[in-house]
Amino acid sequence: MWVLRIFFFILLAQYIIGPILIYFIQKFPIKYNLTKSSDEVFLNKQNIQFQQMHQQIQTNNFIYVGSSLLKISTTNTYFSIYRNDSIPCTCTLSTVSTQGKFSTQIEFTQMYEDGSVTNVNNNPLIDVFPKTSKKISFRFAKMNDFNKLLDSAEKLFNLVNKAKLTKNLEGNEFGAIETFLNEELQFLIQRGWLSSKERNNQYHLTLKGAVLLTWQLCFPVKQFLSYKDSKYSREWLNSV
Repeated sequence: MWVLRIFFFILLAQYIIGPILIYFIQKFPIKYNLTKSSDEVFLNKQNIQFQQMHQQIQTNNFIYVGSSLLKISTTNTYFSIYRNDSIPCTCTLSTVSTQGKFSTQIEFTQMYEDGSVTNVNNNPLIDVFPKTSKKISFRFAKMNDFNKLLDSAEKLFNLVNKAKLTKNLEGNEFGAIETFLNEELQFLIQRGWLSSKERNNQYHLTLKGAVLLTWQLCFPVKQFLSYKDSKYSREWLNSV
């Protein structure tokens, strides 16, 4: 009986205390302004896995564009961008650091003139923000082979979005990411996840946003959503 009590107490803490903490801790910038980092300094600070993937990406005909840091409250995302002159997509290598935990992942993104994007990644974590019609994402958390992930991305790019591709982004890769992130901020405000009132030059979560964001990362909701998300991606890839 005491084991069950401890179990239910942990669940209670996740679903009640968790949103309260997130409500006060999680903050977003009024506007994203990405600053390119010094390449050598940035890369030397990354873990071995990041550095190895950085080399592998370049050996697969991707050209290194630059690196930056995206900081949101207690989460730091260190990322590098690469382009490929023969494939109309960008590759992003990133390491997410939060509460002493690190995860490194790869994303392939194709952008279209109507403002939409298609994204294929091997992120171990689900996207907790509400889905938007302008972003189609496929997640293959266990697909760690670079060439296999790229092959999957190319197949899905040709299948799911028929909009006209954005013209060459050379020199504007960071600007395109900034634009998308800032549009996402306004989308979260419209959906009631973020308060439209600025406080200390930041946007804060609404109670609704804090609850929905936190609950998606709690057991067993997290496991269910992860399974559903992975199944969706596999079904699309198998249909090619």
